[in-house]
Amino acid sequence: MSKLSIIINSFSTLIVRGTTLGTRVLAFILLAKIADQNVFGMLAFLMACTEIFRVIADMGLDNYTIKNISQAKTEKDLSNILSTAATQKIISAALIFLLYFTVFKFSNPEWSSLYISLFGLMAISPMFLNFSVNYYLARQKLEKILPTIIVTTLVIIAAFLFFWLKKEVLPALCCIVVGEFVTAMILSRKVVKQHTILWVALKKVSENLKYHYAIGIAMLVAILYSRLDIIFIKYFFSDLNIAMYGFAQRLTEPALFIVGAFSANSYSLLSRYYLDDINIFSSRIKKVVMLFTCIGVLIVIATMISSWFIVSHFYLNYIDVLPVIYLLCLAIVFKSINLSLTSTILAMGDFKIMTYVSFINLLLSVIFIYSFLHYFGLYGAALGVIAVESINSVIQGVYVYIRIRSKKNVC
Repeated sequence: MSKLSIIINSFSTLIVRGTTLGTRVLAFILLAKIADQNVFGMLAFLMACTEIFRVIADMGLDNYTIKNISQAKTEKDLSNILSTAATQKIISAALIFLLYFTVFKFSNPEWSSLYISLFGLMAISPMFLNFSVNYYLARQKLEKILPTIIVTTLVIIAAFLFFWLKKEVLPALCCIVVGEFVTAMILSRKVVKQHTILWVALKKVSENLKYHYAIGIAMLVAILYSRLDIIFIKYFFSDLNIAMYGFAQRLTEPALFIVGAFSANSYSLLSRYYLDDINIFSSRIKKVVMLFTCIGVLIVIATMISSWFIVSHFYLNYIDVLPVIYLLCLAIVFKSINLSLTSTILAMGDFKIMTYVSFINLLLSVIFIYSFLHYFGLYGAALGVIAVESINSVIQGVYVYIRIRSKKNVC
């Protein structure tokens, strides 16, 4: 597949991811305008924790499913893969929702049960959305579901804006959650009609989990260290404004969505190249890393400019957080490189290596973010992220180089 084809497929992925996950970012940026800062601080913290629980619910299943679908040879194999994934998602969703509600209602009894329930549902809704998205992504046919996703997203945004204009936070959030589940149902119907999807035995689900739990642990540790900044701010630095930092995170989130979309597409492609020839695989890696670096730089420039315009014109009460936003933007350059390297390592099947790398990153995050917060306040959290991501780039880059060189010598 040519570089142009990779870019085209990546932009298809970008549209799909952007219209679903990006809607949440838009909603939160708008909610910062109508919600009290204390309430928005609670929402920002719950959202960060929602992303952690989302990863726990998935436990690497989506990545493993994409890899298997892209390599499936027969219709029977494909149906078995989809059936196992569907069963596992339903069981996991029920357990994670109960866990989420129990943890945050017990630790924060003063918080509304409705808000906690909504964010608990937001933790599991991506699982059902990704069931069909993974299928089309792995088969490089995302354009088939683009019209459906665009239409449902527009309806969700319209419903959200209706309540937002009335300054009703809770009903506006409900529109996002309900809309995500409705979209998942519509998209899943298309996949179910094309393939035989049945409930599978728990034993088979357990066996499937053994193959991808390492990916899940790596992703969980990764999301933990990526959200450690806001967790530290809430529990150890109560004098710092969590709403401010949460707003900065959300404003830079679209840039991460864009980079993540390219990463998802490169992972499925690199998985195929790895089965063919190591020399072709090696050349593709170089192109992917260079492409991601250029994309990262462009995204940083665009995000800095747009953030300055949005904050200075519409969110003057958040003007003091602009330097933090700029620092988080710089971290995106390293994150874009890291995502391409992570896709490479996962495509080679070295799942446990990513687990080790993630644990190292988590340890580094604890050290750098906690220390920098002490010295630099909110700026320290962003500086800690930059330090960890830059070290992460070096670690993954060295491993990929050694691994490819070793593989070539064997061949």
